[in-house]
Amino acid sequence: VDTDLFFPAKDPLEESAKRETLTIFHPNRILFEPDPRMIEAGGCLGNDILIRGFAQAASQGLDARLVLIDREGSPDQQIAKELIEGLGISNRVVWLSAGTSAGFTWREMADLYRACDIVMDALSGWTGLITLEAASCGKPVITRVEEGALDRIYPEGHPLVQARNEQEVCDGILWLAKSEVRRSVGESSRHWILNHHDRGLVARRCELMLAGLGFV
Repeated sequence: VDTDLFFPAKDPLEESAKRETLTIFHPNRILFEPDPRMIEAGGCLGNDILIRGFAQAASQGLDARLVLIDREGSPDQQIAKELIEGLGISNRVVWLSAGTSAGFTWREMADLYRACDIVMDALSGWTGLITLEAASCGKPVITRVEEGALDRIYPEGHPLVQARNEQEVCDGILWLAKSEVRRSVGESSRHWILNHHDRGLVARRCELMLAGLGFV
């Protein structure tokens, strides 16, 4: 991750205080209809679980909005819109469009991460750049990675908020709705990225591994 591009706001709590409504950003493509092939490949992202979990949190009086990306390449986007309407939360959901098939630039994505309070990544059992970019921006991330995988990769711990179902999504949102919790998890997320996923650090590790194999 380019930690110079994906950096935190100067004062996350001050920025958050300017927003009366808790902002939750879910930038993934929308793909959740069950398909055995997609499930095995980690392609079903569990967006419907996230949406239902958000609706559950909102039903408990949380003043929050969910920000999604309207784009091509989201096969279940229309189904998601119907789900949102059926749950009665259309007034709490904002759809962003980049206005181009290329989508948002990395710099624009960094700004979008900094403009939110919580980032929700996929619940597919694996994670990718969204989690790492958001964490680099000092944002707490709700996601799901296979049981035990994170403990094996990061035995000293990690800051990610794991959620397997809509109740755990709701619980994670309500927990992170507390400003002091968001600050603590956000700061831990930034430190975690700097210690494990900064691109310069990763490049040096790769160089050492290649050297060990005799390629450098």
